[in-house]
Amino acid sequence: MGKACDKKKKPNGVANTVIATLNFDGHVNLGNLRMASADFTTLDDGEQLDDNVLTFFMEWHRNNLREEDKNKVEIMGASLVALISSISEKEDLLEVIRPLDLLSKKVVFAVINNLQKNGHWSLLVFLPSRNFYHIDSISEMNREIAMKLVNSLSQALNLRNPTFNERDGTRQDNAIDCGLFVIESSKKTLEHVFELQKNMLAPFGAEVKIESEQMRQELKRIVQRMAEERED
Repeated sequence: MGKACDKKKKPNGVANTVIATLNFDGHVNLGNLRMASADFTTLDDGEQLDDNVLTFFMEWHRNNLREEDKNKVEIMGASLVALISSISEKEDLLEVIRPLDLLSKKVVFAVINNLQKNGHWSLLVFLPSRNFYHIDSISEMNREIAMKLVNSLSQALNLRNPTFNERDGTRQDNAIDCGLFVIESSKKTLEHVFELQKNMLAPFGAEVKIESEQMRQELKRIVQRMAEERED
């Protein structure tokens, strides 16, 4: 079993030097999401991605879907997920999730952050057919949190006999790349459901696998292109 995510700091100046090599002067926007320089530094080798980076690139993959499919996907970031999990009263919970209209979606992503395990990230995929699929790159580390979220959503949405499944996937072999696995898992899920038209019970065509340094550089290049194309 791998170790829990453990954010490692780089020497002062390294991350700023990386940003300086890009046409990036503080932020880029994607819909109502913003990638700021502080978020960008978590893409450096040896850093654990923050919540904003995860939701930003999950949204980027959502935007690559066909126009008619984009609105069929909901992305719930870690802050919203933590809020939902903390609410015990059904009516209060409904007030939070009602604007999302979750039952009208085809795929709902919920980003899970386990603060008791050094901020380990995992991904819960909810199909409004009442099926939940948990994708965790370190065995079942976030299983308890995921199941609590499933119970909260099931209660609020009046789901009867929801199913909970742990998806098999490649395990991370270091302490920091769980966020990359969440982004890649969301991409694989979108391809699986919308492009291949497959049920989540069917295995992915290829396992969730990443090359950490290569993926981090590619994500940085995406930000760079967005910064260069940004209208000031």
